Amino acid sequence: MNNNLLQLVRFLILVATQILVLNKVQFAGYINPYIYILFILLLPLRTPPLVMIILGFLLGFAIDMFSGMMGIHTFSTLFVAYFRNRIIKLVLGIGPDDFISDMGIRDLGITRFLYYAGFITLIHHILLFYLEVFSFRQSGDTLLRILLNTMVSLVFIFIAMILFERKRYET
Repeated sequence: MNNNLLQLVRFLILVATQILVLNKVQFAGYINPYIYILFILLLPLRTPPLVMIILGFLLGFAIDMFSGMMGIHTFSTLFVAYFRNRIIKLVLGIGPDDFISDMGIRDLGITRFLYYAGFITLIHHILLFYLEVFSFRQSGDTLLRILLNTMVSLVFIFIAMILFERKRYET
């Protein structure tokens, strides 16, 4: 499948899954898995920065529009998209000149992928939840919410990766 078509299908599936299913799932009243950031995680390493920023904006904007939010997903996703390559260099030591065809588990390995996904998911969630409450008064509750949501999101991301990659390599 053409890489651009694959990215479009991935974008649509992840946004639809987030909006139609996962936004309605809540554990313990305030833990909500956010799988849509998997789109940013899986973009090719050599994606041009401007394209990365535009895609990050469109992803966050789509989630905000269908969730009734006022830009917090857009900002969080845009921030992560902007700093993604720097985070990859920091966490994995990989730069755009390194030959990695895919940013998934198959090429990175489980441990490296989980470090990478965990770091980006944590940053995304810190921004998302502090923008949502827009206060440091309830920092303890917000930090707990960030950590729990990050762990649950990582479990869902890991399950999705196993499903995506198994399908992709079975053919």
